[in-house]
Amino acid sequence: MRARHRLTYKKHKALLIAPVVLLCILVLYFQLDWLKKNYFSRLPVRVVVRIHCDHCHRTGQVRDHGAENGFSMCPVCQGVGYNCVRRLNDREALCPACVGMGRIQDLQTGLYRTCTRCDGRGLIRIEAPEGGAGETEDRRGETGEGRP
Repeated sequence: MRARHRLTYKKHKALLIAPVVLLCILVLYFQLDWLKKNYFSRLPVRVVVRIHCDHCHRTGQVRDHGAENGFSMCPVCQGVGYNCVRRLNDREALCPACVGMGRIQDLQTGLYRTCTRCDGRGLIRIEAPEGGAGETEDRRGETGEGRP
């Protein structure tokens, strides 16, 4: 009689574990699906801009008659053909010196080097205009400092 009771207990235990395991698998599946769909909404990067290289015309190679195959790697984009610039907030703009590529040509030597204005990042920080935070403007266009 005890043997029969043990068999039924094992069957009931298996019947209880199966739905729990199935539920865990479903929860894991839906969680992974949600993470896949909302991956970019959790990133702190606001805007990713792809800037195409004008020096090599997006090929990553430039004509070099000294090279054995006639081409060499583009010194501006490092052979990629573009540069991805990631803006984190609205107070950043493309560097006017390197136009977002991060590298400029040195006029004295003719060689390409890292842009000193943006430190090779391709973005510069825009400072807020001075005095703009304390003044307010009403509907007529007058500044709010002289009002009683």
